[in-house]
Amino acid sequence: MTDLPDLQRLFAACLDGVADTGQATAFYGLVAAGGELTAEARVAVYRGSSREARLNTLEVVYPVCRLILGERCFRGLASAYLDETPSMRGDLNLYGDAFPALLQRQVQALDALAGYPYLPDLARLEWHWHAVYYAPADPPFDIHAFARASAGEGARTIRFRLASDLRLLASGYPVYEIWRRHREGEGTGSVPLGEGDRLVIRRDGYAPLAETVASGLFDLLAAIAGDHSLGELADGGLDLEPLPGLIASGWIAGFAVARD
Repeated sequence: MTDLPDLQRLFAACLDGVADTGQATAFYGLVAAGGELTAEARVAVYRGSSREARLNTLEVVYPVCRLILGERCFRGLASAYLDETPSMRGDLNLYGDAFPALLQRQVQALDALAGYPYLPDLARLEWHWHAVYYAPADPPFDIHAFARASAGEGARTIRFRLASDLRLLASGYPVYEIWRRHREGEGTGSVPLGEGDRLVIRRDGYAPLAETVASGLFDLLAAIAGDHSLGELADGGLDLEPLPGLIASGWIAGFAVARD
């Protein structure tokens, strides 16, 4: 086996412990001999450092979840995540997006986590906060092309696209206040439940920013994110008045016109 991508995939499979016996045997046969360590032991060294790097990544991405759960509990959940979720990309900054889903399952399954029903949404907020920092920049909105498209009969088929660095989060819990108080070292005490949160998480310059928005604006942004056309937005009774401001502010970054 001399193809580099195949070797890399096989090495990754051995690191994550998902290689079958034949694959592992084939790869270990390619590992250079020498010294006191066997081929399996040599690979285990990399496995340990790779695992620790991914654990550290989750700790960096989810600091408030870690603070609430405590070091031991968080690392146990993070370790379970590593076992079921191999890293599929070379950039560790992109690893950890499915951790909130694991927390969702564990909150429902473990009595010890029954008192933290808000935890999955809190983790989603932390992931979005992390992800918007690494999101690509969008090209400028082509206002001239939009003017031409919206002047014709096809205006109703226009579909807007939210900025690459903008994320939405709806929660039945006050996760923003819980998150903010822990980040800023304030007493968490009793946070009023209220009606939950409608959050926009975005990048302001180079810094992530989270802010609450009115439900009407959130519903409009969610419909745009759901790929609804301009005609569908209007027919759905949504308030379209914010659209020019969303374009001007960069919250809407582009558009497409459906073609027959």
